[in-house]
Amino acid sequence: MGNNFDFKNWCDSWLTTKGINNLEPIVEYNQDHSIKSFKVKQSNEKTLDNHLRKQIMDIAVYDNDYKEHIIRDVLIDDKQALSEVKFNFSFPVKAVMLNHDDYAYAKIRYDEHTLKNLQKNF
Repeated sequence: MGNNFDFKNWCDSWLTTKGINNLEPIVEYNQDHSIKSFKVKQSNEKTLDNHLRKQIMDIAVYDNDYKEHIIRDVLIDDKQALSEVKFNFSFPVKAVMLNHDDYAYAKIRYDEHTLKNLQKNF
């Protein structure tokens, strides 16, 4: 985590609280199914003493041939519900998978476009 890593804050956020967070891609697609904008929404169970948590994860984006393109080390903010994801490719996308290498601790959701393609093709 580097020189700015605060172990006490990490413990307070992860070890002394209960509940699990939800991560959901908020994707706006262009007409050709390339990605126009990409954000990750973090939420939590409202009935628990839960809060947003800082997380780092990889995101897989799959092209028309289901070849994966990985966005590495995406930081999910603990101060706001939406975290913008920046990347440098533009091609038609079949699916988006958050937490590709399973580094984050969260319930993962899918966007509607990804769900439709996965159900249709697998």
